[in-house]
Amino acid sequence: MFRFLKSVLYMASGIKKFIYRNLTIVNNMINKQYMPQEIEVWYIIPSLRRELAKSMARKKLKQNKIAELLSITEAAVSQYLKLKRAKEVEFLPETLKEIDKSSDIIIKNPEILICEMQRLLQIVKKSKTLCKVHYKHGRMPQKCEACLGVEEVQ
Repeated sequence: MFRFLKSVLYMASGIKKFIYRNLTIVNNMINKQYMPQEIEVWYIIPSLRRELAKSMARKKLKQNKIAELLSITEAAVSQYLKLKRAKEVEFLPETLKEIDKSSDIIIKNPEILICEMQRLLQIVKKSKTLCKVHYKHGRMPQKCEACLGVEEVQ
């Protein structure tokens, strides 16, 4: 009986260390101050790709063509369309209209993909969608307008 209790206590201390270590990791993630660019890369750009893929699919393009146009894999397109990837960010209706316009432009001229993504990222910043996602996933000043005050480089 003593051995059994001793092994249970040993396992409990291991579980306690495991929980403490993982809570520390999560706490550090919550309290970390992420750059807006990190939020764009982790959340916004994948969500823009998701909406572009959905828009192109509504226009009857095949997944392999969508993948080619967006410079991503067919598997990524499939996951975007099935909402298995980049499902966290919801865009405003005005932004969705701009994404739809961008999909038309990209279909006609795939070489303009980067320019259209940059245009959409500016719209996401101006609509403060980036701010909402940033507040949700990282520590930042309450009245931060860093992205809104950046002047365009000439």
